[in-house]
Amino acid sequence: MSIQKVCHKMSRIFFVIILSMTVTIVGSSLSGNIYAASAKLSKKEIKMAISQSEKIKIKGTKKKAVWSSSNFKVASVKKGIITAKKRGKATITAKIGNKKLYCKVTVKNVKLSKRNLSLKVTQNTKLKVIGTKKKAKWNSSNKNIATVKNGIVTGKKQGKTTITARIGSMKLKCNVIVNGSDTDVNVQPTYNVNQPVQTNQPPEQPKEDDDIVIENFDEVAAYGERDGCIVINAADAIENKPYAYCNNTTLKSPKAVQEEFLWEITESYENDSNKMYKGISLTPERDSQNPDTDEWIWPSAEDVSDAPSLCYKVFAEEEGEYYFSFYSNSPSTDSDSFHVGVNGWYEFSTTDVMSGGSDNNHAAVGACWFYCDKQPVYLDKGVNTLNIWGKESGICLRQLMLSKEKPMPARYLYFESQKNTEWLQESELITGSVTYTVPKEINLEYGQTKDITIDAHASNGAKVKLSAVSSTDAVEVSDVTNGTFRIVAKKGGYSTITVTAKAKYCTTVVKTFFVNTGYRMEGNVTSKAPQNLRVAPATETSDSITVVWSKPKDYTEIVWYDVYVNGEKAAEREPGQTHYTAEQLNAGSEYSFYVEANYSDGTFEASQTLYAHTDATGVILDITQAPYNAAGDGKQLDTEAIQQAIDDCPYGGTVLIPEGKVFLTGALNLKSHMTLKVEGELKGSENPNDYMNPDVSWDDDELGERIMSRFEGWELMCLRSLLNVGYLNWQNRSEVTCEDVTICGNGKITGGGTALQTASIKMAEDNNWYVGTTNRFLRSRGFLINIVQSKYVNLSGVHISDSPCWTVHMIYSDTVTTHGVEITSTIINGDGWDPDSSRNLMLFDSKIVTGDDCVAIKSGKNPEGDKVNIPTENVEIFDLHCTGGHGLAMGSEISGGINNINIHDCTVSNTLYGLQLKGTEKRGGGITNLYVQDCKLNLLLIKSNVGYNADGEPAEDVPIFSGLTFRNVEVEGTIEIAGFDKTYCHNHYVNDTLFENVTLGSKSKPNSKIVMEYCDGLKFLNVRKYNGDTPEYQLNKKNYNILVDDNNISE
Repeated sequence: MSIQKVCHKMSRIFFVIILSMTVTIVGSSLSGNIYAASAKLSKKEIKMAISQSEKIKIKGTKKKAVWSSSNFKVASVKKGIITAKKRGKATITAKIGNKKLYCKVTVKNVKLSKRNLSLKVTQNTKLKVIGTKKKAKWNSSNKNIATVKNGIVTGKKQGKTTITARIGSMKLKCNVIVNGSDTDVNVQPTYNVNQPVQTNQPPEQPKEDDDIVIENFDEVAAYGERDGCIVINAADAIENKPYAYCNNTTLKSPKAVQEEFLWEITESYENDSNKMYKGISLTPERDSQNPDTDEWIWPSAEDVSDAPSLCYKVFAEEEGEYYFSFYSNSPSTDSDSFHVGVNGWYEFSTTDVMSGGSDNNHAAVGACWFYCDKQPVYLDKGVNTLNIWGKESGICLRQLMLSKEKPMPARYLYFESQKNTEWLQESELITGSVTYTVPKEINLEYGQTKDITIDAHASNGAKVKLSAVSSTDAVEVSDVTNGTFRIVAKKGGYSTITVTAKAKYCTTVVKTFFVNTGYRMEGNVTSKAPQNLRVAPATETSDSITVVWSKPKDYTEIVWYDVYVNGEKAAEREPGQTHYTAEQLNAGSEYSFYVEANYSDGTFEASQTLYAHTDATGVILDITQAPYNAAGDGKQLDTEAIQQAIDDCPYGGTVLIPEGKVFLTGALNLKSHMTLKVEGELKGSENPNDYMNPDVSWDDDELGERIMSRFEGWELMCLRSLLNVGYLNWQNRSEVTCEDVTICGNGKITGGGTALQTASIKMAEDNNWYVGTTNRFLRSRGFLINIVQSKYVNLSGVHISDSPCWTVHMIYSDTVTTHGVEITSTIINGDGWDPDSSRNLMLFDSKIVTGDDCVAIKSGKNPEGDKVNIPTENVEIFDLHCTGGHGLAMGSEISGGINNINIHDCTVSNTLYGLQLKGTEKRGGGITNLYVQDCKLNLLLIKSNVGYNADGEPAEDVPIFSGLTFRNVEVEGTIEIAGFDKTYCHNHYVNDTLFENVTLGSKSKPNSKIVMEYCDGLKFLNVRKYNGDTPEYQLNKKNYNILVDDNNISE
């Protein structure tokens, strides 16, 4: 064999060897990735108790994993062994190559079944450890008083002892009181005020309030309530009170506490005023050996529970997670902090769990709330201990709060009580809670009665005293007897019934419910007669009543309506004007109304007869008269005079803005059961400082405060509006904060317009008041009229113009009627009428001209709108004329949903978008049950995918547009309908929509057509162009079940 052949053969062998090695190496690598791809954890979710350990295994591969925890303070992990550290949640990650496997870990709270125990000598009671299966070692601090074995506690001798269950490093304690053998266990009975009587004898009464004696300080709590939130005054911890104290000591004086535990009450004064700031200063002591260094006497986090702390007894009406917030005049979030513990367990350092303070996000500088929203604490039902440990340079506290609801971005924890420096006052002694329920809403016919029974009891056995009152004379309420009272519908309208429950050593509980009362009706009604004749809600004044009615089912041949008042013809109305206002009536008088429908064939049909009452004449306060003496020259600021008249206005009274003068004013706060009658001009100031809340003694911001409001779907701090009806209570959005208010007259309400808008935006920029990523500094502006958490509001007659932002805005409100008004606005965001998560609304007999949305129906924006989840519903808009701007809109803030909207006999002309339903793919929520009839529109757009105002986190799903009906509608331009088709979430097409008797286009717009994409289940019946031709149907992308006169034209 030649040398050439040998070399060639050797080279081939060498090549095969190298190729084999390459395949082996590559194969090994691929094999590893394949194994990693098939790997999975033995458990995807684990629930554990503190100190418990559990191992999870990796199946499907022998490759080693890199383990990590998203929160090592809650759960740590080493080689797959998970150890529960403290209550909370964490995600364990096992990384194998490029693949990550996850296991969710929930660490539960471990506690004893009882924290306080009372028993007799020789009596046995078993204590249980809840939250772990690990065995406990039991011990009694005084075995002569009581012994314990396997959790069974036995009373030996009268006295007190502490039972301890030790589980690893945990110590769980129960305070035990042993009574004498001949004494019954002192357990207070639970009393039901509606307890049925089984015999002729009355039920056994609980002991009187004065008999309740607090013997054990551990059963008492410092407590203050704001609609589900626990508010604690910081000074409780160092005053000479038994229920709030520094640990390791009892009943120390403030001075002794300061010396021993390094806490002090601080007082300081401004140089140029008498303002005083007072709080508790947490100041740890520096190392005495090195006083000039930065060393502090401070234990490690693991030993922090042994350090002196401020202790507060907190009473929680229900167990669960609570978010901790604190009010301080040291607003730094990075240097000044402290530690928080609950029931002997260390929870967190505030610096680690704070997302920020309200000082740099819509609140005053110098004294503000901070919210620890990254991690909640867990409270047991009943009495809990809250511990505060100082750290580093110290901090001055004023109030602490624990809330069930997580503070949202830009949340400012504001309470009216702070205006009166309530935080300096003592908290109440609390040993129990009162529980009861009230109806949500009751409807009564005229003259109908109903008995209401309240089942209330106090957990500490105290006697519950109940009272009930009505807010209006539409409903009469009797005294409460044995838990029952009677309500009587005296006249048509509504009332808020307030039920108050009081018991000794329990916080007072106040709950409300609403009663809607019908009007007296006489006669029968035929199918051709006007239907549902009624008083427009909230429109009965001392000299006018507004009635509305519905068309009969077949109304096409009606020529006009005749309206009769007290049997005499009062007016004629056009077929589309289904409303009438009777004016110049006598106060406190009853009037009858009926309506006749006149048909083209000469016949007529009459409605039922309705009986309604005008309000009684109330006190009239003329702001130009003494003691108010408003100037009315349009130059001098009359805010103080007008606000004083409002504050002085009695129940049912009227504040008069007389004609012939211009009254320059800043923000005004209206109140319940009053009328603001505007006959002259109420003109808003152009200075944004005039729309701040007045400065208060406990705050060092000379400008005062902004208020909580809502703009573009988010709750945030805004300047006040010109007219403010009610206020936003984010802790209880269903609370009615103002009711029974009328704003009326023949005059003008004029805002600060463009000048105020520009100045407000500049103020926001100067103070860094921004929200979101778009329109950042526009969102702190006030509105012209802001109606917040209010009920039974009447806005009528006035001409409203030149708002610095939206003109009329309703937030979380119920039963608001707007009629006979003219709204004019040309600025950016100058919407006309914007209901926002509100219900039972009417808008009619009005004209709106704007440079933006004439009407914009809203219900919140992601992610907050999904969480608040309050829809806008039951809205009727009719005889409305919208001109200019964007038109009549629903959205795009629809996260809470929009439902049951009835629009009829309206004209929308010369607008950019006509009638528009709009949303974005991030919104969630949707629009359902929309009914549009007898309207003239220049465009009709159902587009749930608009692209603006899209900052904020996305919702879990796209909006739903469904159940839409358009009947007897003229559309001059194009009809566009577009749904969603996204892969990352549920596909949603516009569906269940009917177009019937629709006329499309005009001579000036002959090419109008119908364009659809992502639609399913749309039906077109008798849809024609203006000249009788069949319109063009343009189907883009995907469409299904599109029926045109029963013919399917889709895929």
